[in-house]
Amino acid sequence: MIPNCKGDKTPCACGIENPQENIEWLKYVLSRAFCVEVYIVSYNNEEYIGIRDCPRIVDGMTVIYDCSGNKVCEFGGLTSGSGCTLPDFWNYFEINKRLIYVQDIQP
Repeated sequence: MIPNCKGDKTPCACGIENPQENIEWLKYVLSRAFCVEVYIVSYNNEEYIGIRDCPRIVDGMTVIYDCSGNKVCEFGGLTSGSGCTLPDFWNYFEINKRLIYVQDIQP
């Protein structure tokens, strides 16, 4: 279990419960988005937060951040971005991601 997290029922990322409210950089990113899914994944003993446009969004992006809010990967979108500093991360992410939050605000 991640330190400072009380269990699987409360959304938790980077050791912080309710990360959508309690991680400032994530809260900021979410304030600029309408429809996204937030995932957590551990990779090489580090945690990462993935923010993916909702499935109904054409040409949506998935952006991966470290716990400090630094962008480490991005996939998809109109430019088909696939920049990633983590080797073989995309396949690992798709298999091991865990959904922790969904935001769907109608503009």
